Amino acid sequence: MKVFLALSFLSIVSGEYLEGYHLDVPLLKSLKDVGLRSCCKECSAYTNCQSVNYNKNDFSCELNYHHLSGLSGKTALNESVYMDRDHCFTLASCSANFCNLTCKINEKCVLTSTHQPTCIISECDPVDIIPDIIPINMSRLVGIRHSLRCSTQPYPSRQRVRCDTDGQWIRQYDTCKCFSGTFWGGGSTCIECPAGQHLPYDDVAGNASCIDCPAGSYTPGPGYADCLACRPGYYAPKTESSFCKECPAGSYTPSPGYDHCMECPAGYFSWFPGSNSCTACPVGSHTPGSGYRYCILCPAGFFSPVPGSDSCIECPAGYCSPDPGYDSCIECPAGYYTPEPRCNSSCTACPPGSYQSEAGQT
Repeated sequence: MKVFLALSFLSIVSGEYLEGYHLDVPLLKSLKDVGLRSCCKECSAYTNCQSVNYNKNDFSCELNYHHLSGLSGKTALNESVYMDRDHCFTLASCSANFCNLTCKINEKCVLTSTHQPTCIISECDPVDIIPDIIPINMSRLVGIRHSLRCSTQPYPSRQRVRCDTDGQWIRQYDTCKCFSGTFWGGGSTCIECPAGQHLPYDDVAGNASCIDCPAGSYTPGPGYADCLACRPGYYAPKTESSFCKECPAGSYTPSPGYDHCMECPAGYFSWFPGSNSCTACPVGSHTPGSGYRYCILCPAGFFSPVPGSDSCIECPAGYCSPDPGYDSCIECPAGYYTPEPRCNSSCTACPPGSYQSEAGQT
């Protein structure tokens, strides 16, 4: 009943409210673990926020730069609720500590320590105002940093920018530079470092600048700023690797960045290549040394009582294990015996004229 009343209330609030739809547009900001009203309250504070997507399952909130009426540009998504700015304002305006000041574009309404509303700069203009930059849709919040492709020589070059507290984009370089992963080869081009090498610095000239990836890491293609560590189960045995090798069966690497595989220790095995750990041999089996891909059953007359055994124990006199793979020996019953250890068949019956009243006798 409460859910029905809540939905009924939302449906009569002014503005657009669409349950089960999500608007796919550039985001101003995303929030986690917030309620529906708090999501709308945040949108109302940002002058540039025109709508929100709210996820009822994970309580996430997306503030959108745009609003589109009707179903145009929207994706059906059961757990999503779409609301435009007008709807959000009506829903949030009755909240406690609601900031009700009308701010300029690129500003946000906030409350001071004395609960007085004021406007602060929250964003920069779209990046298409930055000279020599190929514009893209991206976050413009104060403090955000981006690496953007340039439209000028050398190609392909980049510029690093930051949205300053005054709402202005600050460029790191006066001109566009060959970016990390590439070097200036003279003329109008930036050349990518080849696979197996990397270059973590900007504005570098000459192919001698590219650095070999250390053993245990790789770059799968050209133009990498940093080398990638080989994932567990793989290794790169030499420098300048463009791929990682799979650890063979019987060996493993437990964490990223190995230049060699480690053999599974005695008592353990790894059946599959590319393993990141070894498995203890089950009871009744063992591996007598390192590097085994499978465990060996204890032979008849022997047993192993615990997992991870590197050897088998011989059955004592008075006990037998008639087949391979036993985790314990079978005690000879009364009337039977085994005079020697390692009984690998069955206990011997006492001959005529003799007897044995207890089990496990020799």
